[in-house]
Amino acid sequence: HLQALTEARGEDREQVARQLQQLRRMNRELEMTRGHLVQSGKLATMGEMSAGIAHEIGNPLGVIQGYLSVLDRTDLDDDERRNILKTLDEAIARIKRIVKDLLNFSRPASDEADHCDVGDTIRELWRFLESQKKFRGVAMRLSLAREPLYAQVPESRLHQILMNLFLNASDAMAGEGAIEIRVAAREEKIRIRVKDHGGGIPVAELDNIFRPFY
Repeated sequence: HLQALTEARGEDREQVARQLQQLRRMNRELEMTRGHLVQSGKLATMGEMSAGIAHEIGNPLGVIQGYLSVLDRTDLDDDERRNILKTLDEAIARIKRIVKDLLNFSRPASDEADHCDVGDTIRELWRFLESQKKFRGVAMRLSLAREPLYAQVPESRLHQILMNLFLNASDAMAGEGAIEIRVAAREEKIRIRVKDHGGGIPVAELDNIFRPFY
């Protein structure tokens, strides 16, 4: 049994090494293409979030590095090794999820559906944003219909619209407050209302809100 566990540990360490190598390669590729990515408004938004994303990946990488050194000890029993391998597996899964979310936001799949579940889209986006520094003092209050509501829009498009609204809301509240999101359907249309607790736009400037870069 111990031999099988040792072999499993070796396989897990190889898997971790491959994951780390892939992440390093991805990081190099991201750095090389950064200048091109910022030409797109969506990718510029992702650039704004990159520091938080790097931090989120760094935490599980630190866990992996620490536990790999622990696995070299000879005084661990089988239960301890199993617990460590489980922790490593969870850390790897977290990195994979973060990278997958990043890729989904910055590079939608070519076979992306032309519709999406609005509630699921909002929850997925918020899960991605809530760990970012500028959202740590922001709460989301979501009001949804009980039944799923499907909109005729690709998920990536809705992600981008909502992400910009949430970023604006966080800026308006200086990163402290709540964002209220109400979703309702009426006459085959879905209305999404986003409200923050910021000071609002001065009346004299309301005519500017649809001007580029305002």
